[in-house]
Amino acid sequence: AGTQIFSLDRMHFYTEYGAGSSVYNNCKTIAYLDPALGRDGDYIVLTVGTVMDGDLLIRDAVMSNSTHIEKFLHIVANYHTLYDFSPCFCETNGFQLLIANSLRDMNIPVKDVGNRKKKEIRIESIEPFFSSGRIKFREDWKDVYPEFVNQILSFPVHRHDDAPDALAG
Repeated sequence: AGTQIFSLDRMHFYTEYGAGSSVYNNCKTIAYLDPALGRDGDYIVLTVGTVMDGDLLIRDAVMSNSTHIEKFLHIVANYHTLYDFSPCFCETNGFQLLIANSLRDMNIPVKDVGNRKKKEIRIESIEPFFSSGRIKFREDWKDVYPEFVNQILSFPVHRHDDAPDALAG
């Protein structure tokens, strides 16, 4: 697998203390939503991260390639209640602007992201942060977001690149 950019031995981990823990009180928690375009079983991906001591802790990730977008918006709202992230960065290329506006209608703070760079370049650009430990994943990632990490570790050979795309968002 010499073509893969990310590897498990270069991943860094942290211990997650739970959404209500005071450990995160003085930290900024954000989210990134990459709504799927509905092609080839694309995944809708929501990533929740907290910036702590200059590192991005990937606290949660939810993905689906079968959930209707309206139902997924309610999932985003539930995660917003749980983690109190602000803002939710939302990819707004094409129809995705409608999804961002739906989140606004649900009183979720949204920051539009119009990705103009080629997806592969954006994903490859985060590798130094990944391997240096500036991006950290939960120690229990295998239980919490295994498909999210699997897609990242398998990039670019995995059929889907929605997780690394959302991480690079």
